[in-house]
Amino acid sequence: MGIEIRSLSAEDSHAHNILMNHAFGKGRVVEAPAADATPEAKKDTYGVFDNGKIQAALSVAPFIAHWGSNRTLSMGGIAGVATFASARGRGYAEALLKKSLEVQRDSGQTISALNPFSWKFYARHGWEWVGKRYHVKLPLRELPTFPGGKDVVPVTQDNVKELLEPVCTRFARNYRGVFTSETRRWDSTLDHSDGRTTHVYQYPGDGSYLLWRYNDNDGNGEVREFIANSPEGFRALLGLLHYFAPQCEYATLTLPADTPLWNLFYHWNCLLYTSPSPRDVE
Repeated sequence: MGIEIRSLSAEDSHAHNILMNHAFGKGRVVEAPAADATPEAKKDTYGVFDNGKIQAALSVAPFIAHWGSNRTLSMGGIAGVATFASARGRGYAEALLKKSLEVQRDSGQTISALNPFSWKFYARHGWEWVGKRYHVKLPLRELPTFPGGKDVVPVTQDNVKELLEPVCTRFARNYRGVFTSETRRWDSTLDHSDGRTTHVYQYPGDGSYLLWRYNDNDGNGEVREFIANSPEGFRALLGLLHYFAPQCEYATLTLPADTPLWNLFYHWNCLLYTSPSPRDVE
């Protein structure tokens, strides 16, 4: 039968789940589907099959990305690139990347994006580093009590997505490559997972908001999203984070490279690193 590259059918779903858990789930056991279950085909996922058995897979997710203030481009998001350890070194991932470029070209996706395990590996196939962002670990007790923090309110109504969409769009138009509100995955952004709640807080002055989650393993917190459209909104959200100090020592968050954080707060306990680092892309 030999080597075959094709899109996955419904019958491939269970084998694909095993592959994903092997690559990303630390080998978690994947239960076989119930006899009466009806799996769905993964039309945007492609696999390499050797004698009928899946060895590697890759997904191409369709997105629309902002490209400056009033322009958008169709984007192919590369995700779930996985190969069984016993099948690596055979060129399967490279073959799938070539297939993905054909798919994106035929779909009119003029740009492509991914988060690589190795910058050098993907650079060989045409992807390049295009920018950086900061991953920050803030010591909450050291944050100033900016006055605007007292004005930030929790958002509890059902129409959270509709409330946040225009704020997110205004922010995203300042950058290139940020997904439009219509194609970003709000459900996963706002979901409550791992037995923890995703809390939404908003500054009424301009709608700036953050998404807060308590960590379940180290007593710290995570800011899943930090969207500020004014200096006042930025300070207000920082002020709110200060009020979490009695419960959490640190909070982690990701900020764009042009963040004004350093103009407002800097402390020797403020830990940060950029993604990627210069060493990653040499």
